[in-house]
Amino acid sequence: MSEKKKTVKKTVKKSAKKRSKSSKRVSPDIESRVEDYLYNPDTKEKIEPPKEEPVVKQASSSDGGDGDGGSGRNVKRAGKKRVIQNIYGRIALTVAKIIFFWVPAVLFSLIFVVLILAKAILSPSFVQDLAESSFKAVSFGTLQLEVKEFDPYRGFVIERILVTSGDDYDSEPVFSCEKLVLDYSFFSLFTGKVYFPEVGIYNPSIFLTENDSGWNVANLMRPSEKKPEEEKKEEEDIFEDPSEPAATEINLPISAEVLFNFILEDLYIKVRGKEMSAELTDFDINTIIDIPSFKRIPLGPDAVGLIRKFIVQVNPEENLNLTFKSDVVEVVPPLLFTFNLILDRELKKDSSFYSNFKAGTQGRPINFQGESIKPLTVKADYSLSYNAVDDHLTLDSFGVTFAGDRWLDLKGEVVNLVSEQRFNIVMAESLIDLNKLYPYYVAILKDESTRFGGEISLKPMLVKGDPSDVKAQGEISFSSIRASVPGFALNMPSLLFAYDVHYKDNNVTAQTDINMSRFVYTLDRYTSGSNTLLLSMKASTAKEFQQFFLNSLDMQLRDNRSGLNAFSIKLDADADISSGTKANLNISELVFRKDPMINTLPSSIGSGMKDIPLKRAVTMNMKAGYTGTNTVHRGTVSLGVQVPDYDVYDLRLATTSQFDVSTNIARIDSFRVTSASYGLTLNTNGYLNTNATADSPFADSDIRVSLRVKQNKLRKMYDEWKVSGMIGLNAHMKGSLSNGRVNGNILIEDLSLNNSQKDVLFDLEKMNMKFPFLYNFKSTFTGESKTAADKSKLISNRHFKEKENFTIKSIRAKHPTREIQYEYLKDFNAIMLFKNNSFDIEKLQATVLNGSIYMRDTFFYLADMDINNMEYNLAFDATNIDIGKLDDPNKKTNESDLSLTARLSGKGLNISESVSTKGYVTIYKIGEEFANNLMKALSTKKGKSMLGAPTQFVVDNAMALEKFYFYIDKGNIYAKVPPEQRLITKLTFIKVNDIEFVRMPVQEFMRNLSEGE
Repeated sequence: MSEKKKTVKKTVKKSAKKRSKSSKRVSPDIESRVEDYLYNPDTKEKIEPPKEEPVVKQASSSDGGDGDGGSGRNVKRAGKKRVIQNIYGRIALTVAKIIFFWVPAVLFSLIFVVLILAKAILSPSFVQDLAESSFKAVSFGTLQLEVKEFDPYRGFVIERILVTSGDDYDSEPVFSCEKLVLDYSFFSLFTGKVYFPEVGIYNPSIFLTENDSGWNVANLMRPSEKKPEEEKKEEEDIFEDPSEPAATEINLPISAEVLFNFILEDLYIKVRGKEMSAELTDFDINTIIDIPSFKRIPLGPDAVGLIRKFIVQVNPEENLNLTFKSDVVEVVPPLLFTFNLILDRELKKDSSFYSNFKAGTQGRPINFQGESIKPLTVKADYSLSYNAVDDHLTLDSFGVTFAGDRWLDLKGEVVNLVSEQRFNIVMAESLIDLNKLYPYYVAILKDESTRFGGEISLKPMLVKGDPSDVKAQGEISFSSIRASVPGFALNMPSLLFAYDVHYKDNNVTAQTDINMSRFVYTLDRYTSGSNTLLLSMKASTAKEFQQFFLNSLDMQLRDNRSGLNAFSIKLDADADISSGTKANLNISELVFRKDPMINTLPSSIGSGMKDIPLKRAVTMNMKAGYTGTNTVHRGTVSLGVQVPDYDVYDLRLATTSQFDVSTNIARIDSFRVTSASYGLTLNTNGYLNTNATADSPFADSDIRVSLRVKQNKLRKMYDEWKVSGMIGLNAHMKGSLSNGRVNGNILIEDLSLNNSQKDVLFDLEKMNMKFPFLYNFKSTFTGESKTAADKSKLISNRHFKEKENFTIKSIRAKHPTREIQYEYLKDFNAIMLFKNNSFDIEKLQATVLNGSIYMRDTFFYLADMDINNMEYNLAFDATNIDIGKLDDPNKKTNESDLSLTARLSGKGLNISESVSTKGYVTIYKIGEEFANNLMKALSTKKGKSMLGAPTQFVVDNAMALEKFYFYIDKGNIYAKVPPEQRLITKLTFIKVNDIEFVRMPVQEFMRNLSEGE
């Protein structure tokens, strides 16, 4: 028997003796037998249950008995009760001994046996065979290894580990490792010492291969059976009692120590995919955690004070031996990569974690799309420290470096990083040289058509505050910026973008200023003038980004040549999306100046603005509002415009409209344009049902328009043009384009128009018109020609004619050859109507150049709006029009008088075909010179005779023309010219007959006549 067993037996005997002494008072016989049975393995006699023996108790006087009878029965009951109590007590005592002594003893013995068995069974050879066979059962590959040492209580050493893939990957290696070490102390855990002196992975190699089946690692293990997912139980909320004080530390029953040392040495990774390959060598990771003896663990940052060393080092040599190759890019080592996190009280006597990070390239060329890019040096890095006890983060440096330039470098601190952060970060250095960046842009994107250069700086910059109250201030400056793309180029000497942003309580206030000075741009080889752009803006939010405010925006585009603003605008706006959408826009001032704007633009654009008749600035102001819900959108606009060149100073526009989404009805509640100085009033209201139909883009409408322009006396409107009188329009549209109609009237009362400039000398005196109109969109066309005889005309006479509704007293203008004003027309009166889709001139007469013109029964019939069905009719007479007045107003000869009669009618206005016109034009009185010009229009084309020589010479010199007879039919002119014989024909006795020209197209004749041929 071993010493341990002897010790246990002695202990058991001692405890049994103590219990036997304490229980003899109750039942010495049964107790000693039970204890001897339970605790003495040498004697295992059967224990008989105790027999009930009569208990004799002498009655006392207090019992009130005589020693037998009733008193005897009471004594007997009491004896039985005490026996039952003794039995239950002994059973309870036995159960307690089993639970509190024997169960722990048995469990400890079982654990002890298991530990002994594990030590004996888990030999290196057994573990090696078990690992290889188990891996074979769950994977398609194989596992080979050599277990040099294996102790479940001290660790293990395994060497030459090799994992290979399955047949799909030709049994190629997936993982290999030269040595795997785990060194720890199991039994020291019971004394509070957590020791892992060495957890080492030495020379591991990982091989990743891809084929049609996928990656070898993903297909290495055999698929396992999917177990049904267990229903997730709802986690009960655990509420802490606020009345109980929060714990500040944890007290351990024994002292504890921690030592952990992890080593990853010379990691090798090789990746071979379909579209890329990579290789990494000599990659190291080392982690050390050393916590000396402690029994108290503070619940807070003070717990860091327990640590003596906490060191994490990733690739401490900094050089990263990484090779990467794909169809796009190829990278060769060495690259730059390192990281560490260090707390070492032996090196620095404080509680701060120090960390450094670097990643990038070190002047190595990079191949991109098969071409080598010049050596690239780019690095991202940081250096910081964190004092966990004080909860203070110090940022020594955080930034990016490119080609030797520090693009950005941040420094600062964060106080109370874990609890309530307060930070103060500044930009210590910033320089982005676009000239150094451009060669890499060209090499990578192969885009030489785009060019850029210059410098950008993000300094100064300040960010301070806490997560609920952050302020950012700074400037972004651009200098010597040059940029160009095909068709556009920009040269910007300087640009300064200043910003001030404040975030507080889920809302933001921001202010920005932009100064872009002396910039010039080129558009399609045309260069602009020198410009300056100034912009200042203030904005804010409220109600946790439910309300937005553009408190002010002031923008100016300045022409540096004149020093004036070509365009400027000042506005503010707001929007509320907390319930629906509400928005308002207020443009307090908008100014446009034509000449400075032309100076700011390239000549290709600016030259097109020179004809705009504006010399002074045009200004405008506007207020607009919008309210929207899911069903209705409402909008209001109020606009004011001032155009001094047109004497417009009080032009106002105001409108209110809405759109119902559910019915697609757009309603104009009010649309009003007014100008008191011009006497202008325009009113519009109504609705439009925007639901389209097969025959109309809208289903229904009811829109009214009213326009009035009235001046009681001559008033200068624009330049030297003066106007007096009234012009009005009333129109009402109802229905759709398929069944609706438009009706109304045009009113003109005593309209006079005057311009006294020498090159104009125009004067229109007293024009009056009352022109009603009615147009039906629904076609009433029956196919009957309007040019056919109208029976109503057979009974009509001058007594049934309507009164003239269009009159002009006089029109005078500059004489074409004299610096005088000449009256061209007077006493103009007409009856004009528009009804039944036809514009009719029932009568028109006037005096023109001392002659008279008369027009009657003239119409233009729209029919059903089909151009093939449209018709027209012209009945025109001119008598004694003295065209010689156009040469000399005082000259009077009968040869200059012109009289003609025209009767034309036709159907169809398809301009792609020849004009189909029937009728005639008769010139029965005309001067000789003008007649000869008409004759040449018939006989020559582009200056070349159509009669040929010598016939043309004879026609031109042997005849005098008195009349022309024109007959027009189907787009052709048939002309008959009766000539008068001259001397040459009389001397030669040549008889001259009428000259006829057959089928000359109307277009050709008019072109020849207009070209003076």
